[in-house]
Amino acid sequence: MNILAKDGKLTPYYFTGSRALFEGAPYVLGMGLDVTERKRIEAELRREELMFRTLTENSRDITTVLASDGTISYQSPAVEDILGYRQDELIGRPFAAYLHPDEVDAALLGLGDDGCEGMSRDRPIEFRFRHKAGHYRLLSATGGSVDGMGTVLNSRDITEQRILEEEVSRLALYDGLTNLANRNLFHQTLAKSLEASQRDGSEGLVLFLDIDRFKSVNDALGHQSGDRLLQLASERLRGTLWNGETLARHGGDEFIAIVPGVSLADSVPIVERILEAFRAPFFVAPHQLHITCSVGICAYPQDGCDVSTLIRNADTAMYEAKAGGRNTYRHFTAEMSGRANAALRIANDLHRAVANDEFEVYYQPMVDIGSEKVLGYEALVRWHHPERGLLQAGEFIAVAEEIGLVERIGLYVFDRACRQLRAWHDSGHADLIVAINVSVRQLSDVDFVSQVRQCLERYAVPPRWVEIEITESIFVSDDPSVAATIAGLAESGLGISIDDFGVGYSSLGYLRRLAPTKVKIDRTFVRDMPLDAGAAAIVSAVVSLGRAFHFSVVAEGVETSQELDAARKIGCDQAQGYLFGRPLPSVAIDLETARS
Repeated sequence: MNILAKDGKLTPYYFTGSRALFEGAPYVLGMGLDVTERKRIEAELRREELMFRTLTENSRDITTVLASDGTISYQSPAVEDILGYRQDELIGRPFAAYLHPDEVDAALLGLGDDGCEGMSRDRPIEFRFRHKAGHYRLLSATGGSVDGMGTVLNSRDITEQRILEEEVSRLALYDGLTNLANRNLFHQTLAKSLEASQRDGSEGLVLFLDIDRFKSVNDALGHQSGDRLLQLASERLRGTLWNGETLARHGGDEFIAIVPGVSLADSVPIVERILEAFRAPFFVAPHQLHITCSVGICAYPQDGCDVSTLIRNADTAMYEAKAGGRNTYRHFTAEMSGRANAALRIANDLHRAVANDEFEVYYQPMVDIGSEKVLGYEALVRWHHPERGLLQAGEFIAVAEEIGLVERIGLYVFDRACRQLRAWHDSGHADLIVAINVSVRQLSDVDFVSQVRQCLERYAVPPRWVEIEITESIFVSDDPSVAATIAGLAESGLGISIDDFGVGYSSLGYLRRLAPTKVKIDRTFVRDMPLDAGAAAIVSAVVSLGRAFHFSVVAEGVETSQELDAARKIGCDQAQGYLFGRPLPSVAIDLETARS
């Protein structure tokens, strides 16, 4: 009861009493105890309990109270949302029974023998707890011992967070498209391989691989098909490397591999396995693609003792393989570095040359082999390099293709050639034709046909007086966009001429589908015709094909009268070469003399 104190405050007292006789009279003996402090403590405990329940019952985290024997004495409602159990399903059950078998000992050690000695708010423990459905969720728990309660755990479900962290970590080290190691992981792995090589004197290889003409696939079929091709290529490459090698996607259509413990002398079988893996077509629905790759090889430690040098040298060797015709490999040599540096200088100078209009078109006559009358001219680009002088196309066009400038140079040549043809026609030579070389990158451009038509209209040049020259190596990838562009040019009325025939990827199927107006026999066959019956037989066979498929046959690179006589005897229709004239700028050509 409450007693009114002298100061006017009510003070809670707890009274006890008993009956007693005093001098024969009955009395009640009472004893009062001031319980103010006890009431305050009880109120505080009730307040703390209410706060605890409010916090635990409304928290997204799981609050668990463990008794001293390790059983669960309290479980917050959040356990049902996260782990699928009702609260009463876990009360009285041993906590350890729900832990993943591989983590029981570590989790109990983290909890500590006398409460939560191993765990704190700053040092949580992680463990997998079995969901009611049978799978495990990853929990992160903090907490400690509470007198009178036991061990209190506050557990948060971090399953999705950990999956996300692992995915972020994977993306930092692995390529998202092919699931191969990415450039970062490759560099780390190669650095470790080099350290091991320095310690034990072991050798190893770095292989740099590039898919040939991959851009044409992207341009023709779209990036989705290109991505699928990269996935298929990576799967085949995995199948060729099985002895502890690391294969990575270095970027774009480039792959790179470390082959530890293998010397340069033993590299050929590995690279030939890689090239062989690309021989079968790739099925990128609904297309069947014939794709090759070029491989550069360098060895450590002899070709480099650091990551950047090895990758650069392997890359250089790969470009040498491409220059060698693609679908092959090259070992790195010191001479390659000099050529690579020269190519880099050419690439830098080409950007300036395009901006400063340093190019000029030269013209070489094409003649009728019977009358030796000039029928027209082939337009050939030349570069007036400010330091190196006049450069022929073979000295810079390949670099222009690599750095994406060949389209601009090609359009420049087409424009100048059409303008010159118009001038020749206006001067009284209306039967002259002009042949213009185009690259595979131009033919892969969906706008190329319209650009050609615009140029012809600009100079009022009839399409039948213009021939498009292409090399048969263009068809190695069977790129449908190239075929479509060539068909569009033919439909526009332009002639189609196949250059360098016989040294690339000859196919009767291409001749039938393409229906060219002209085929130019490569110089290597023309040179050997007078003395080599085999070369003469090949040219004769092409002439027969020309009669069957209705195209003219041109002997290219004729330099001697003997070569001309052999070409005439076999039945070639036209000829071209130094015997009739070297390429000259238009101002140096006297049409009256040349055609007389």
